[in-house]
Amino acid sequence: MLEACQDLLRKANETAVKNVLLGKGGPFGAILALCDEGSNAYECIGEPGANAVLETGVATTHAEDRVLQPHYIEVLKNVLIRWLDDGLAPRLVLVSSGQSCPACHAKAEIVARHLTEGRLFKGQEELFGSVQEILGKNMIVLYGTSYQETARVAGFNDLPYVADLMRFAAEPDGPSMVAYETRDLYDIPKAVTDIFRDAPRKVSILVRGGEVLAVGEDQRTDIDLFSTSEVTAIRTACIKQKQAGLEAPWLLGDPNTRNPDKERKAILYTGSDIGPLMRAELQWSAVNGLVHVTGLPYELPKTCLREIPSMTNDAFLRAMARGYNHDKSRLSVLQSTRTYNKNPFFVWTLKQENMPAVTYNGAACDDALQGYMEKAAFVFRGEALDENSAKADRRSGPTTFYLDPSPT
Repeated sequence: MLEACQDLLRKANETAVKNVLLGKGGPFGAILALCDEGSNAYECIGEPGANAVLETGVATTHAEDRVLQPHYIEVLKNVLIRWLDDGLAPRLVLVSSGQSCPACHAKAEIVARHLTEGRLFKGQEELFGSVQEILGKNMIVLYGTSYQETARVAGFNDLPYVADLMRFAAEPDGPSMVAYETRDLYDIPKAVTDIFRDAPRKVSILVRGGEVLAVGEDQRTDIDLFSTSEVTAIRTACIKQKQAGLEAPWLLGDPNTRNPDKERKAILYTGSDIGPLMRAELQWSAVNGLVHVTGLPYELPKTCLREIPSMTNDAFLRAMARGYNHDKSRLSVLQSTRTYNKNPFFVWTLKQENMPAVTYNGAACDDALQGYMEKAAFVFRGEALDENSAKADRRSGPTTFYLDPSPT
C-alpha cells in the first residue's frame, strides 16, 4: 500500500504543476482513492483535483475541497461497494501535494465521520452493517510538503490559521483573526433581524459596511457534506465579486484584522455556534467577525446547527485544535518527505518571478499569535514513524506518520 500511496502523491504533484502552468490556482493537487490494504492496488475516485482559487474567486476552493465535492462522494459510495463485492480490503486515502489548511482538514474529518458512522449509507443500513469493520478504520490523509516548507519555498503561509484555531480554543475571549460574539436577535442591525424573521429555514447573513452582501441557506445532503448556511453565504459573496470583476474576489472583508476599515469590515450573522469549518472559511475570506444570533423565533434542528451530527460545533472545534492523530479524530495523517514533493512550489515561484500575476497568500501573523505558532507546528506535524516501526515514538507528543524509511 505504501507504493500505491507514493504513486498517488506523484500524480497529485503532477496535477499541481499543471495547475500552476494553466494559471488556474496555486501549486496544490489532490486525489481521493481507495487503496487495497493487502497490495499496491488502488482506484482513483474521479479525476485529480487542483486548487481553483484564481479560477473561481472562492477562497477555499482548494485541491482537497475539489475531490470531496458531492459527485466524488457519490462515486466513492459506488466504488466502495464494488470493491467489497470483489473481496478487496479498501482503505480511503486523501492525497495532497501540500499539508491541508484547517478548512480542508475539517472537510476530511467530516467525510471520515460520515463514512465511519455510516451516514453515507443512510437508508442502506444492511449494506453498512456488512462493511462496518472496513468503514470503522480511520481515513488516511497523506501530504507531501509541510506548512513550513510551502512558506519557505513558495510564500504560502497557512500555519497562522491553525495557530489562530488553537488560540481561539484556549482563549475564546482573547484576540483572534475572526472576532466572535453572541447577540440577541433584536440587538443586531434591523435589516439583518428582518431577514432572520422572514426566513423559512436557517440562514446566515453576510454584511459588509452596513449592507447585506449575501444570504446563505443550508444546502447539505447525504453527499453534499459542507454546504452549511455559513459556507453558502461566503461562497455566494465571493462568486458575486468574481462576476463583478474584482481583482481579489476571495477577500470579503478587510485583511487588517487588528484594525479593520469600517467600510470594508465584514460580519457574518448566523444561528449557529462557531465550528472549525465555519471559522476556517471566515479566515480565508478575510471576514472580520462572526455574530452568533440567539432568540430566533423558531427552533432549529440540531443537524442544521452542527457541522457534524455527532458533536456540537464547540466540541468539534476543540477536537480539531488538538492537531493530528489523537483519539477524537477519525483521520490518520501521514507525510511523505521525498524531495520531488517540493516541485510544484518551485514551479510556482519561478512563474511568479517571470510573469507576476494576481495571487493570494496565507494569513499574517499578529504579535499575540506568536506564542501559538511553535505549538501549532508541533501538534500539526510531530515525530516520524518509518514504515517498519511497530509503534510511534510518542515521547514528544502527537505524531504525523512518515511513509519514508529515512525522512530528510
